Amino acid sequence: MTADLAILQSFESIRTPLLDSFFLFITRFGEEIILLPLLCVVYWCFNKRQAIFLAFTFMFGLIVNHALKITFMIPRPWIRWPDLSIVDGAAGSATGYSFPSGHTAGAVSAYGGMAVWYRKNKKIWIAAIIMIALVGLSRVYLGVHTLTDVMVSILIGAFILWLAHLTLAWVEASPENEQKFVWIMVLLLIAAVAYTLFKPYPVGTDDELKADGLKTIGALCGMLIGWRWEKRSIRFNPVQSFLPALIVVLVGLAGIFAIRLGLKSILNQTLGILIGNFLRYFLIGFWIIGLYPFLFSQVFKQHLPSVHGK
Repeated sequence: MTADLAILQSFESIRTPLLDSFFLFITRFGEEIILLPLLCVVYWCFNKRQAIFLAFTFMFGLIVNHALKITFMIPRPWIRWPDLSIVDGAAGSATGYSFPSGHTAGAVSAYGGMAVWYRKNKKIWIAAIIMIALVGLSRVYLGVHTLTDVMVSILIGAFILWLAHLTLAWVEASPENEQKFVWIMVLLLIAAVAYTLFKPYPVGTDDELKADGLKTIGALCGMLIGWRWEKRSIRFNPVQSFLPALIVVLVGLAGIFAIRLGLKSILNQTLGILIGNFLRYFLIGFWIIGLYPFLFSQVFKQHLPSVHGK
């Protein structure tokens, strides 16, 4: 704890407006506003198998991160050490508990997943390591995480990537293994929902904290169902012609935007913040992996043979 405090104070002492702006920009690369569109582009336009690997490592990494946050319930640095300050504009991305770092977990899952996928390409490895390091560093510089938060996220993320790599090979070995994987994931997701809702929390804990975890769990549920549907019935090929791909990406991201923002107040007011957020992100996950590929494969089927499955 003393080392964490000393490191935060050191970064606080070197802050400048230019560095503040730089790290506020860099930290975005660990958020869903960057990572979800990246996943969509890879899935819809480049490589389905790679995108599924990234999707499950990303979402599962965030669920593990969420479980650790609500287990240890460690407050943010400026709450533990009131004399510390954070960079203006950083608080909006620092909801919930501090340990471990969700932004770093997202960066390790996404960029580390790229490095694992292209493990023979040194340039991608170097770029991935730089991005992970910069996102982690940004969280400490901004004052919203300690170095311990960041380093633990990196270690957990690396373990999840290793496990995901082995799991993918096992799942693809036989249809029976794929079925087992689905049931294992269903049980894990049920356990994650139950733990999020029913574990003991301090008196007065806001439901927004639980809702953050239910968003990720809901998205992974939607992706899991969409993945099974796509593999069994849709079997689309990524759209790689430039203009059709651009249209697919823009319309698809507009759909995500509409679900994410357009349905927020309706679902939360009708079903409550917990169920509303779970369902909203379930729809986003299902849209990305299953429903939207089905729709655009039908639209382009007569005009772009490479879109639909073989």
